[in-house]
Amino acid sequence: MKEQWLTTTDGSLLLGLASLIIDVVESNCEDPLTAMVTSEVLDENHLKEGMKRGLLEVHLKLARVEPKELVYRGVKVFFTEGREGLIAIRELYERLPIKVLSLDYFSLYSRLAKRTAESGVEYMIVYTEDGEALVFEGEKFRASLPGVRSVPALVHTHPAGHCGLSRKDVESGLELMMDRGLMVAAVTEDACAAIMYRVGLLDEEDLLKAKEGTLGGLNSVKFVRVNLV
Repeated sequence: MKEQWLTTTDGSLLLGLASLIIDVVESNCEDPLTAMVTSEVLDENHLKEGMKRGLLEVHLKLARVEPKELVYRGVKVFFTEGREGLIAIRELYERLPIKVLSLDYFSLYSRLAKRTAESGVEYMIVYTEDGEALVFEGEKFRASLPGVRSVPALVHTHPAGHCGLSRKDVESGLELMMDRGLMVAAVTEDACAAIMYRVGLLDEEDLLKAKEGTLGGLNSVKFVRVNLV
């Protein structure tokens, strides 16, 4: 029987909150890239402290924002307008994928990637909006979950030396981002990560180019390869 389990990690908690913030921005601003947000959203220690207190305060600077309160994992998240300690929302889109993958490499990916290196069997990690990570055992040199939508991120393992995204990975990423997902990535035992992520709302022209295989020079979809350690 194939393995599958549910876990909570520093990366999954951070990503869940960030995706909530990004959704508020994208729902309240005609041009999300003009918004600014508190830099503490990328600080896992600030997140843990707020969750212990039962209150997370998020400062935003938008064209229009009304104070509102949402709930994340039973913790009140209060959104209000702020002007200090903010970063451009573009920076959040850009830094979030690497931050999440770096946080979870040793606690989650490394042991799964080691198994992939030994057996060829790949693993898929599905990050949810409520801050959890679902781990699924796949097949030899393949891990896919058809029809997965409405989640912030999908990450899967690749054998060492294969740090890249396949055409199928890119197609899955586009489907995810059409439903406001944020990223897809492949990680290896040697701590390499190939990442596809979006910046702002998915641009229709970028979508068409990416589907045709043109992956360079896109405005709303970015590709990077990084070492996580």
